[in-house]
Amino acid sequence: PKAAYGNIKNYLSPGGLSHPACSIDFNDVTTMFCRASVEGLFGCRPDYPAGIVHVEPALPTAWDKAALRTPDVSVAFRRNGAKDVYEIELTRPARLMVRLPVHAGGVKLVTVNGTETGHRWEPWFGFGMVHVEVAKGSRFTIEMEVDGRRSPGTEMRVVKKAGDRLELASADGPILEIK
Repeated sequence: PKAAYGNIKNYLSPGGLSHPACSIDFNDVTTMFCRASVEGLFGCRPDYPAGIVHVEPALPTAWDKAALRTPDVSVAFRRNGAKDVYEIELTRPARLMVRLPVHAGGVKLVTVNGTETGHRWEPWFGFGMVHVEVAKGSRFTIEMEVDGRRSPGTEMRVVKKAGDRLELASADGPILEIK
């Protein structure tokens, strides 16, 4: 049998296309799922009138591969040992602004279409982010070689009362203290 999950191409909300609120912003189930997947999970925000596309994926750290194709942009991710590879294709040329999560001790090398490129490092809670700006184009292969890949963190639930002291620590030492 054909898998039904993820198949939103032929989905119509109750009332069909004749429903007054069908497929308008947040009034449709399909639209909410698409927006959560495209903008949330894959972080795709095309702004073609300004000539720029932002890609800021927030994929689960346990995923070794993922892909998304929309009418405006497609993103494919795969983890290959110490390399994270992102293949991004735009429907029309634009500048690309990428912000990639780094679940490792550091970044050795970042390349765009096989050429080493500059990047900016941003510390983040539990990991880091790499910012890369790419000149106008339509097909990009971004490879990020990391040093000391870290396994996904475990979920932690903390219950405190207002005024209680809270300290979160990792193997590297304290990472957050609230008094």
